[in-house]
Amino acid sequence: MHILLGLIGLLTTIGVVLYRINMARQGAENLLDIAGEAANLPRKLKFRSKTRKKGLAIVTDPREAATILMLGVAQVAGEVTDEHKAEIRKQVEKGFDLGPEDSEELLSRAIWILSDLNDPGNAINPMMDLISQNVGTDEMQDFMRMMKVIIAIDGELKPPQRSFMTRCRGRAGLR
Repeated sequence: MHILLGLIGLLTTIGVVLYRINMARQGAENLLDIAGEAANLPRKLKFRSKTRKKGLAIVTDPREAATILMLGVAQVAGEVTDEHKAEIRKQVEKGFDLGPEDSEELLSRAIWILSDLNDPGNAINPMMDLISQNVGTDEMQDFMRMMKVIIAIDGELKPPQRSFMTRCRGRAGLR
């Protein structure tokens, strides 16, 4: 009988030890998870701050800003045609020295960003400020020429396009 009680006590002790080892293992896994989350926290917060922004607030690249304005000057005159899009891609590739995939991506993002705006003219101030802060006078003149090429697709300068260009030139400090 005492052998049976000793065996039960031994099994109980082994069970308690195994239970404690399992609890310690789970605690260590939880600590690893917490450490992983803490290490990932800066990236997560940066992503969250970006996802809370929308529209023009997410634009940080002057090339993207320029693409938005080229699309905007086409859009204020009416519907943006495939011809407009093809010319914008061509101007982006040539003017910014980008490949076809990158120019397509810039155009797609510009279309997406402008789709949130009721008036493409609302993009002028923030986008021209971004461009002006990052390029010189010669590059700004080149950009204005690119805009004129987009306008020329319609044949003539329409009043909304004239107003758009005047506002762009004024914001850039070009008269």
